[in-house]
Amino acid sequence: MMIALNRLRVAALPHWRCLVSGTALALLMLALNSLPAEFLRGENVPMMAEVHLILELVAITVSVLVVIMAWQSLDGRQSHLSNLLIFGFTAVAGIDLVHALSYEGMPTLIGQNSTTQAIFFWLSGRMVELGTIFLVLLGVTLPGSALLWQVLGLVAICVLTIVGSTYLHLLPALFVPGTGVTPLKAELEYALCLGNLVAALVLFSKRGTQEGHAFRQLAIASFITAIGELAFVDYKQTSDLINIVGHFYKILAYSFIFRGMFLSRLRKPYQDLALAQRELLQRDAELQALVNNVPGGIAKLNLSLELQYVNPVLERGLGVQASELIGRHASECVPYEVYSAFKPYLTRALHGETVTFTYRQLLQDKSSAHRLATVIPEFGDGDGGISALYLILTDTSELEAAHQKLLDSMREVGELKAALDAHAIVAFTDTRGVITRVNDKFCAISKYSREELIGKTHRLINSRHHSKGFFRDMWETISSGNVWNGEVCNRAKDGSLYWVHTTIVPFLGEDGLPTQYVAIRADITSRKLAEQEARRMAMHDALTGLPNRRLMMDRLQQLLAKVVRDGQHGGVLLLDMDRFKAINDTLGHAAGDELLCEVGRRLTQNLRAYDTVARLGGDEFVVLLHDLGSEPHQARELTELIGEKLRFALAQPYTLEGTPTHSSPSIGATIFNSADYSGDELIKRADMALYKAKQAGRNCLCLVD
Repeated sequence: MMIALNRLRVAALPHWRCLVSGTALALLMLALNSLPAEFLRGENVPMMAEVHLILELVAITVSVLVVIMAWQSLDGRQSHLSNLLIFGFTAVAGIDLVHALSYEGMPTLIGQNSTTQAIFFWLSGRMVELGTIFLVLLGVTLPGSALLWQVLGLVAICVLTIVGSTYLHLLPALFVPGTGVTPLKAELEYALCLGNLVAALVLFSKRGTQEGHAFRQLAIASFITAIGELAFVDYKQTSDLINIVGHFYKILAYSFIFRGMFLSRLRKPYQDLALAQRELLQRDAELQALVNNVPGGIAKLNLSLELQYVNPVLERGLGVQASELIGRHASECVPYEVYSAFKPYLTRALHGETVTFTYRQLLQDKSSAHRLATVIPEFGDGDGGISALYLILTDTSELEAAHQKLLDSMREVGELKAALDAHAIVAFTDTRGVITRVNDKFCAISKYSREELIGKTHRLINSRHHSKGFFRDMWETISSGNVWNGEVCNRAKDGSLYWVHTTIVPFLGEDGLPTQYVAIRADITSRKLAEQEARRMAMHDALTGLPNRRLMMDRLQQLLAKVVRDGQHGGVLLLDMDRFKAINDTLGHAAGDELLCEVGRRLTQNLRAYDTVARLGGDEFVVLLHDLGSEPHQARELTELIGEKLRFALAQPYTLEGTPTHSSPSIGATIFNSADYSGDELIKRADMALYKAKQAGRNCLCLVD
């Protein structure tokens, strides 16, 4: 990390220097171009041709050095880039040499020297230079050997030399003596300026890549070249001072090209090597610190099982200085029983196997310690054979103790779970009530399989016996983290109902909110059925199963309230069976009981579903009639109609104990549409009407308003 920060600090400074220097160079060029033309005339510059040659030779030398460095690249991965540089800068060096020799005032070696010819070679060199830089940016690959591209570079020089010395008259004019450069020449220089600026921007944007140093230097060179091209857009003669300044810009640019290539090709690999060495030393120190402080013993043994290294932890564990352990056989450094436990595993490791094992060691205080040992073979770099063994020891006593406690806890939990599963119905749900686990007793009582239950909610077994408010109260209790107790009626898969006493316990998370719920239930169906039967027996006649006097009076009170609320008439019929005592005495009590049960059945069958039939005792029965109409005459007619229907049904023959028997009812009736009479008073009025029916000859209906 510190190395990376130092790199950032060092890299940040050149950016500011580049910005300041580039601004200064640009301002200098703009200032020179703004001076009067007469000021920049160079007629009196002595030895102009020689000065020009020297300047060009410096640039040519840099190009040749770039080619040499490309030949001697230390990075084999950049062979495609090396071929490109060899080709490009071979051509640039040769073209610049031809340009220098074509300059007016130089010995005639290549055709007739002229300014136009020199300008052609100048532009050709700059275009090849710019093209090479763009191809570098594009990562163009030039396959083949470096010698091939060196030769192709020389061929390119020859071709351009032939064109410039032989066919120059076919090309547009670039310079007019006495007038200066042509518009075409100026436009080409501007195009080169723009191209170099674009190259500079792209190169500068790549400064953060692996070749960032070289790209930054090339970006500076392209920028200086772009500024220098402005010196050649408007001069009258080649000896103008602005022309000389432009060549100095070129030399400055080439110096940065050389620096970039030097950084990339020569200095950069050595810098990377030095950096890698520093990082290796740092990592070695970190590794050594890690090994010395790791909470475990580490030892290195040779193939003879002699100690070659022990870390401080193992040194303290053995109680012997490391200097006394090095070179000694492993059997001499540990107790016999420990070495005996190690020996088979060391033998396996010597055959190339990585082994891990545990062992128990008896300490001096008679306590025992548990260890985890790993033996790792080290393979040599040469023949691939084993060169050493690494032994890593870890004290697992606390872990073993915790593991044993865990096993004891798991056994205890298992026993509790087994006991709970054997005696209770258990289900686990998430916070939404979705079932996640059930035991076998839950499946048995609900008659659903485990697969059918998991992923569902308890709505699957909802019997609709309880109200929504019942479950709302339950959820409010458990979602607030409290335990809920209650009795719940559920419906099994076959439609049967069962009752369970339920305790729901929320499991709370660290935030105090429930994370899941466990419901523990006990089957109380038998008890609930016994309670229901006891309640039914308390409210029903034991012989006929009809409501008894107590339940009848409760329903009569409800009927009175309904009559007042709805504005309808109600009715009470009181009846007994004629000749019942005689039948009971002659045929026996069993026949009498059979008659009473049959009377109850016929009454129930011939009444509306919402009317009530009750037995008062003996052979007396009461019928409560609902919804007889709002008008008195309508109520009388409907009561008489129902009463006659009942009388006719009860007057039909009976077969009692196999003996055909006849009996008929006497019926007394009363109607009402207010609460002016109590239930007892209505029964008395019906009893008065029954008395009149008896006096009227029996087997008849008598109604009293």
